[in-house]
Amino acid sequence: MIQYNDYELLYLMSEFDEEAERIFFEKYSNLIKARVHKFKIKSRYFDDFVQEGYYMLLVAIRTYDEYAGKSFNKYFDLILQRKFIKIIAKER
Repeated sequence: MIQYNDYELLYLMSEFDEEAERIFFEKYSNLIKARVHKFKIKSRYFDDFVQEGYYMLLVAIRTYDEYAGKSFNKYFDLILQRKFIKIIAKER
């Protein structure tokens, strides 16, 4: 199996490579689930937050600017955590 870095995957996705998209989602699946656990989300809402995480991954892919000085991983983690904080605050 070929190992791709984030920048290669982002490029391939811009060329509409579906395999790159699948690899990207698999790669970030563990980070999304780790953040859901970090925020101590109740098990009944776990899947909803994971789905929201995948949506935020799509948002990060579309809005990421490699020249902004942050790695994609850090950028995605930041917007993911902000989204979870916003959802939790809204529910309270």
